[in-house]
Amino acid sequence: MSSHGSEPPDLATRAAVLADLLAQGRIIHAGSMLATFVGLLALAGSALVADLASVVCVAWASSAALLGLIESYFAIRVGFDRALFRRVGHGLSLDTLDSSLAALDLIDEDGQGAAFTRRKRGCMRLLAWQAGVTVAQYILIIIGAICAVI
Repeated sequence: MSSHGSEPPDLATRAAVLADLLAQGRIIHAGSMLATFVGLLALAGSALVADLASVVCVAWASSAALLGLIESYFAIRVGFDRALFRRVGHGLSLDTLDSSLAALDLIDEDGQGAAFTRRKRGCMRLLAWQAGVTVAQYILIIIGAICAVI
């Protein structure tokens, strides 16, 4: 089915689709929590062994665990944006959303009235950062495991 000649999707539809996309951040967060658990497990295991390999493992595992905290911040932001766009998808106007966010000091005057496209780009950047931090966690765990074995 071709989209030529059809009307562009309305705001509610675009917001609902964006909310569905942002929901994928939960999968990323689950992967990050697994990597954080592995990093913390490696830290605990390294505490039992006192040699150079364990020191290297501690450095890599600590870094992976720290990245888990950073990823959690992005997961919270992505989840919050998802909830907001779900509300817009159910009929909440962007003006009402802005007023509510401003009343809670979550945005300033400059953030009010932003176009949907600008908001979407911001959400996509947060989701990309969340995924990037999670990938970095796994890279650190793999490098740490290799260093511990060598």
